[in-house]
Amino acid sequence: MAGMLQALRGQQPIPGSLGAPAPGVNVAPTDVTGPIMAKYQAEMAKYMAEQQRQNAIMGGLFGLGGSALGGWMMGGAKLPSWLK
Repeated sequence: MAGMLQALRGQQPIPGSLGAPAPGVNVAPTDVTGPIMAKYQAEMAKYMAEQQRQNAIMGGLFGLGGSALGGWMMGGAKLPSWLK
């Protein structure tokens, strides 16, 4: 600061008194894609698990229905009178 005042008054500034350049600051940017992708993958895994659970339930129900109807169609049971 004193060197600046001396320069403004026309006097010789004190060498090095204008200040040294500020050192460079190397700061890594914030990682936002990592947490977003982790959340997305967790939600997708949860969705896929729910779909697999529902498919297992439906497969079991259709399997039971197919067994019952398959046996009837193969002649294992007669058609009820109220369906004729």
